[in-house]
This record gives sequence, structure tokens and C-alpha cells, in this order.
Amino acid sequence: WAVALSSVLYGVAHIVGGAASGWTVYVVPVTLSLLGVMFASGYLVRRSLYLPIALHVSWNVFVCSVFSLAGRLPGSAPFLATEVTGPQV
Repeated sequence: WAVALSSVLYGVAHIVGGAASGWTVYVVPVTLSLLGVMFASGYLVRRSLYLPIALHVSWNVFVCSVFSLAGRLPGSAPFLATEVTGPQV
């Protein structure tokens, strides 16, 4: 129960930051709750915070710097750049 509760709180806490808007308000908590399960499982396996911290840092590096998905300009990713196309909502 502790893993489930802490993971859901982790996912919901990321809505408060203001990064989620529109349809992402529904996707972000679910995705990050699953990520919270991974972090909690890493802690339970190793009984140390080193693995969850390393996983979190690597997640942030890939999401922000490699894939340019959160908080960056689309052209600022050194490896891959995403382009959102389609009708304006």
C-alpha cells in the first residue's frame, strides 16, 4: 500500500508545478505514478536512495535534454527534437 500511495502522490504532485495543461493533466499523473512505482521498487530492492535518485536524474536528463519534451524549446535538444503538428486546440 505504501508503494501505491506514495506513487500516486508523486504523480499528482507534478500537476501542481504547472507543467501540465490541457489533456496532459490526465496523462501526467498516470505516467508519473507508474514512474513512482519504479522509483519505489528501486528503493525496495536496494534499500538505499541511490538507485531512485539515479533513476530520477536520468529520467530528467532524457526527458528534458535528449528528447526536449518538457520545459525546453523544440530546437534546443542536442540529439532529438520533437515537433507537434496538427490543428490548434
